[in-house]
Amino acid sequence: MDLSGSKLPISGATQSKRQPSETELQAQAEQQYDRLVQEVRMLEGYYQEATDRTQSAFDALNETRSAIDAVDGLAKSPKSEVLLSVGAGVLLPVKEVEVKKYLISVGAGVAIEKDVPAVRAFLEARQKEIQQAVTMLEQQRREIGTRLEAGRSALQQITGRS
Repeated sequence: MDLSGSKLPISGATQSKRQPSETELQAQAEQQYDRLVQEVRMLEGYYQEATDRTQSAFDALNETRSAIDAVDGLAKSPKSEVLLSVGAGVLLPVKEVEVKKYLISVGAGVAIEKDVPAVRAFLEARQKEIQQAVTMLEQQRREIGTRLEAGRSALQQITGRS
């Protein structure tokens, strides 16, 4: 049987697809806009969290640097006068403090006794770890910021067309 002259439809590959209606296009655009708005809001939350974490890391870094300065100062002037914080903003002046050993909190309520060089080494290692964390957090914040700006730009383009 010869079908060469037959006009039977061939598979869907050559049939034309139905074009979406204006209403369908509008619904798709609204869905895209809603997704972008949600993504931008989520990125704003991530950006704020990254900013907060970065600030906390900077605070820890500054505290560690201050501790290093205090240890160095007390090592240079062993008979120093210091103010000892007893909490709630109350300071106790202590005269002629000779510091040979420090107690370092290592977590879980555990403290270990260390001499001045070991304390300084401990604080310098902590400072290095915190600086690495700050660097990583700043990088994450920049990446989130880039994605956030891209999302905002896309939203502006969509609203500019509306």
